[in-house]
Amino acid sequence: MTNQCSSTFICDSDGNIVEAGDHVKFSFGIPPASVRGKVIMDDNRSLVVLTPGHNPDRCLLRSLHHYVGVFYKESEDIGGLCER
Repeated sequence: MTNQCSSTFICDSDGNIVEAGDHVKFSFGIPPASVRGKVIMDDNRSLVVLTPGHNPDRCLLRSLHHYVGVFYKESEDIGGLCER
């Protein structure tokens, strides 16, 4: 089967599908700054992570792996694991 994360869905570093309304957590910089951001869908129907108080204050979810390495969906009930 095809990996759903690479074609249809965006997944966190553990393979959990991330959707609008979810929160993701990651860190960046030296020393590392911990960031929690809400995922929204913008006017272009792209998933965006809002990170108020940081520069930049938003990032396209599909680009997050490139900039910070790993990020994780923050949820009490993580469902919809992507195939690896």
